[in-house]
Amino acid sequence: MSGPDKPDPPSGPGAEDAPRALRRRRIEAQAALLPALGLFALTPPFIRVFAEGRGPFGAPLILLYIGGVWLALIVAARALSRALERR
Repeated sequence: MSGPDKPDPPSGPGAEDAPRALRRRRIEAQAALLPALGLFALTPPFIRVFAEGRGPFGAPLILLYIGGVWLALIVAARALSRALERR
């Protein structure tokens, strides 16, 4: 045993792949939750906050919000996709 509070590290075939598999499952879970997060961000309670007012160049804030959410989802999906490709 490594110490009084530390369990022995895993041993045997595939023991080195365990952390990698755990990271991959975590990324897959994040990728599965991404569409739900996008749907949540586009629900009426959030959109109503931006329904009135003007942003830069006179653009309605609601369009800037929806465009920002859309762009953030694309960037997050690409980052998760690249992370899965590396694993």
